[in-house]
This record gives sequence, structure tokens and C-alpha cells, in this order.
Amino acid sequence: MGYQCVSCGKKKADFENGHYICRDDECGAIWWGAFDKPFAGSPGKGYQCKHCQRNTLHWTGQVQSVYIYRCSVCGFALLEPSSTENN
Repeated sequence: MGYQCVSCGKKKADFENGHYICRDDECGAIWWGAFDKPFAGSPGKGYQCKHCQRNTLHWTGQVQSVYIYRCSVCGFALLEPSSTENN
């Protein structure tokens, strides 16, 4: 039994790498709280964050055709269509 999903309400969510993900096959929601520490990833190994200008933007997950990235320094979140190439 995991955390309660904020979308479907089932207790099938796990907390990993600074975000929650619902493991229900019909849901798959990804979320995080404002005070949840972002995933640190590998120092200097992420994409460039457009908010703090550091290379600390890391992949968090994917929902359908949208990639989700989150900065491990400032918490900035980026949602990007999966068909777009990253810089």
C-alpha cells in the first residue's frame, strides 16, 4: 500500500526522486508538493534550467506524450512535448 493519489484517490502512489507517481494502470499521475526537495540527480549533469541558469534540470517522468523535468536547485518545473528535442 502506498500514498494516496491526488488524482484517482487510490493508495497506489510511490515517492521517488523528489516526486510522487501513481502506479495505477488507469491513472499514472505525477505530482510533488511545494516543499518536497527536488531530486538532486548528478551534479552538473542535467539540462540547463531556464530559471536559475544551472545545469540542474533533470527528467522526472512522462505522462502520455509529455516529458516532465524539475530543477534540483530552484525547483523549477518544465513540461515538454515528447516530440521536442532538448537543448
